[in-house]
Amino acid sequence: MSIIFSVFMELTVKRSIGIVRAVREVKNCGATKVQGDSERYVVIVCERDRDKLLDICRCIDSKEIAEFITADLRCLVSLQRDISELKNIFVKLGFKKVLPPTGRAIFYKEIEPGTIVVIERTSNPTAILMRVCKCTTPSFPLPPLACTVYGVKIYEGIEKNIRLLEGLAREILSALSQ
Repeated sequence: MSIIFSVFMELTVKRSIGIVRAVREVKNCGATKVQGDSERYVVIVCERDRDKLLDICRCIDSKEIAEFITADLRCLVSLQRDISELKNIFVKLGFKKVLPPTGRAIFYKEIEPGTIVVIERTSNPTAILMRVCKCTTPSFPLPPLACTVYGVKIYEGIEKNIRLLEGLAREILSALSQ
């Protein structure tokens, strides 16, 4: 059983910085999968290593190269058992079933007012995808922006969401091992 984090970030680059310099700065922050788009003036970053991901976000925030950043954070949890067998476990952990089944979302749980964690099915029946979304009354499918961290600085939001997802993933995995 494993937990894998992945993030897809899009940085709108400040015109005074320039796209080439922005790509170089992001690579200097430790990002390995970096792509610059000179037409849209954005830098796209994909990362999968949890610790490296936090370091990259902290570094990007400190360099102040972006006018705006959006980050889509996902947590992939390998369950080693088919999701259809585990529905009772999710209900016992406080998750609510998405009714009617719409898109990939199958369960959700309100963490605090205005914040929910959504569990989505994947093409692999023994794995789930978890995302933190901002919404007061969930109606599925959720708009993509509801599940992104965005702003000029994103480190604190990403760190909070990673801790939240990691805690829930460990809770799910411990419930499965009982």
